[in-house]
Amino acid sequence: MLKVAVLDKNNIVTNIGIINSINERPNNAVVIQDRQACNIGWRYNGSSFSSVNSQSEIPIGKRRENAWKRLEFNMHSYIFVACDFPQPTQITLQAIFVDPDSNNQQRAACKSIFDWIKNTVLLYYYTKKIEIMTSENPESVTWNFPANCNSSAPKITLAQILRMGM
Repeated sequence: MLKVAVLDKNNIVTNIGIINSINERPNNAVVIQDRQACNIGWRYNGSSFSSVNSQSEIPIGKRRENAWKRLEFNMHSYIFVACDFPQPTQITLQAIFVDPDSNNQQRAACKSIFDWIKNTVLLYYYTKKIEIMTSENPESVTWNFPANCNSSAPKITLAQILRMGM
């Protein structure tokens, strides 16, 4: 998976996302290298990213939106990459859950993952989103998905769930 920055016509970062391969990269996006700092609203100069303005010059609504987008990106990265539940895996889990041929053990395993995302990850995400959207200094809001969500994460993989049906 690759982290990319989507640029506007002035080379200002308008969005940050994840793609599976370089072939999926939009024409107006550049790959963000490991450990390379990049935020929404920053300028890309062909090799690196830099802040355009001081945060005080950016309207509070835009600063909140930028912080919220970073939070959302981090949540998706946590679920998709760190926990190995990317979107295709989640779709497969949903299919297993509703398939009449799946057994109760498979359904229970899928449900444990859905419940963890809903009751732990999303609850933490929305708590932080509210904090960001009500803060006068949204850049100061911090979050740590692994520290707050790992302890209750299901210790099961899609491959293990599939083997339960054999």
